[in-house]
Amino acid sequence: MTKKVAVTGHLNGLGKALFQRLPNAIGFDKLNGHSITSHYNQIAQEAHDCDVFINNAYDGRGQIHMHNAIEEQYQYTNKLIINISSLTLDLYPNRNDQYAQVKRHLEKISRHARCRCVAVQVPLMDTQLAQHKPLHKTDPNAIAKAIIHWHIS
Repeated sequence: MTKKVAVTGHLNGLGKALFQRLPNAIGFDKLNGHSITSHYNQIAQEAHDCDVFINNAYDGRGQIHMHNAIEEQYQYTNKLIINISSLTLDLYPNRNDQYAQVKRHLEKISRHARCRCVAVQVPLMDTQLAQHKPLHKTDPNAIAKAIIHWHIS
């Protein structure tokens, strides 16, 4: 059986790499009118029939709102939410900005979700967002392949 998967942020970076590897995926991106900060309930409704929801896009607290809306749809089912965050926060452990708060909150709510849920922390990737970072960057295609293999296949 091929699983139906929804991906936020599917037009760039890791989201794009995941979307391209998943034949039955549906994508949601602010570039096509699906903002996770203001359309999370609509996205959750459209993803209701999906087996897996990849909460990849970051936009302030939008990722938390997106998780909560999807969890409401998926509660007490065998459906899976994959919350994506970055390990780059570990490079700056004293960071206390909004991204750090969202990451910590996603890890906490992933542990206490009312459906299957996993928090995946990815390394700094070679994407548009990290183009000015001097550190080694991982290919998003390799990360997408690993996520699919470990959590979806």
